[in-house]
Amino acid sequence: EKNDQLVAKGIHFLSSSAATHWPQSPFEDPAVLSGICEKVVFPNILLRDSDVELFEDNCSEYVRRDMEGADQETRRRSSMDLVKAMGRLNEAK
Repeated sequence: EKNDQLVAKGIHFLSSSAATHWPQSPFEDPAVLSGICEKVVFPNILLRDSDVELFEDNCSEYVRRDMEGADQETRRRSSMDLVKAMGRLNEAK
């Protein structure tokens, strides 16, 4: 869909930033984490109409993309990578 690659790249940038060690990381602030989850992660992991259509039209292709990581440049995959990066940051504390 429109701007998917741009959004995915922006979320990837956030993931890279979260994985970077900062003297005062903005990703350690609970308010920032909450805002990222509410405004970036949740809206981008929801099933969109195009996902539902693909599943209805060709469920095997939908599952293949998900299982094989064929969706590396999607909003959903980038959002999940962001969650993992923020999780690793908080585990290190």
